[in-house]
Amino acid sequence: MFFLIVLTVWTGLNVYAGWRLLSFPFAQRPLPRAVLVGCLVLLWVSYLLARFLEHAGIDGVARALEWTGAHWL
Repeated sequence: MFFLIVLTVWTGLNVYAGWRLLSFPFAQRPLPRAVLVGCLVLLWVSYLLARFLEHAGIDGVARALEWTGAHWL
């Protein structure tokens, strides 16, 4: 239950930040908007993926993803 609540809050924060970012005029063109949405999804999943990779023993990639995901928000 705790994980579900944390994931819901995490997703909500990412959706809000992405929604605000996509409202800027530079994101109104089709190609940059698609790239921006892809980057937002990558940022959303980076911290969670880093936690799983760290438990799997892949520390170098996990550390970079964790740093990126933690600093995103």
